[in-house]
Amino acid sequence: MSQSNQSEKKKKQRKNNPYTPAVAEGEKKLSRDARRKQLYQKETEVVTTEKPKNRFVRFFEELSLNRFTLKVFLLMATTCGCLALVMFDPVDNGRSILRGIGNMAIPLAVFLCVETYYKTKSRAGYIGRLVFFGILAQLPYFYLSEVECGRIAAMHNKHISPFEELSEEAQFQYIFKWQEAPMLNFLFTLLLILLFVWLMDLVMRNINTDFRSIPNGKKALYSSLLILILIIGVPLCALAQGMKLLESPILALMIAFPSVLFRKQPKLRALSAGIIGLTFCSISGPTYGRVFYAIGGAFPAVLYWLYDGSEGRLLESKPRVKYAFYVAYATIIACTTFAGMILFVSQNT
Repeated sequence: MSQSNQSEKKKKQRKNNPYTPAVAEGEKKLSRDARRKQLYQKETEVVTTEKPKNRFVRFFEELSLNRFTLKVFLLMATTCGCLALVMFDPVDNGRSILRGIGNMAIPLAVFLCVETYYKTKSRAGYIGRLVFFGILAQLPYFYLSEVECGRIAAMHNKHISPFEELSEEAQFQYIFKWQEAPMLNFLFTLLLILLFVWLMDLVMRNINTDFRSIPNGKKALYSSLLILILIIGVPLCALAQGMKLLESPILALMIAFPSVLFRKQPKLRALSAGIIGLTFCSISGPTYGRVFYAIGGAFPAVLYWLYDGSEGRLLESKPRVKYAFYVAYATIIACTTFAGMILFVSQNT
């Protein structure tokens, strides 16, 4: 038998051998040792079963929050913040705890404002809702400011002992610097933030998903524009806050900036918002109860982390429910102000 016939016979035997792995077209043939090793791994492969996870771990892995749930948290935080102003004196522990919970409202409101900007069908309609309900809530908010200033003035005039124990700097901080409520409610702050969100969105539209693929010249241009928006926004918000025109516009801008910049990176967005809220509230909060202020400013980052991007079944089935949140915001301010006025009159007559 010739050598050619023998080689053809061996090839046929290899094809018919079930232990010989099939070689796809264009794929490099394996050596004998590699084939043996591959066959040995298949025969000795052990199927490992994963251990069932703990209920506590599975609960947090499956836990997610939609936009409706975040709005409920926002209304609860707003209620606590208003109650702190009208029910307690500045040196009470109850006021510090409730104000700490109320500090959650600002980062949550800014986060929801950014999400609504990107997901709403009509941005003009969203701005119109903010203007309309901001005007509607302004009258009870004005009386809320009067109750707050009246409570502090009454406490100062009656020389309540805990207030006297504070230093002159702390007294000045409570009376003039921190406790005078701004002229306009927070919905007008969101209107200003929407302007900067729109400017940042114009820049971010020109940035591809992969920032590394952009030429260096465009990278420098877009980065400079974002920094310029921040440079213009911070002094403008500081002026509005210094004039007691708006409520916490600096913190709102600092939360909005990473919410737009890292919108496609939820974990990085939550981490940056937590650091900003913790730093800002721990520095700007009053000396008395600063820990509660800092915790309240940082806790919304946990809610950002759990946010799944959906609206929730109720908002999807009944879109007009979104108007109920604005009505609830004005109602909360009105009810807490009315309760505070009754309590203030009963305590000072």
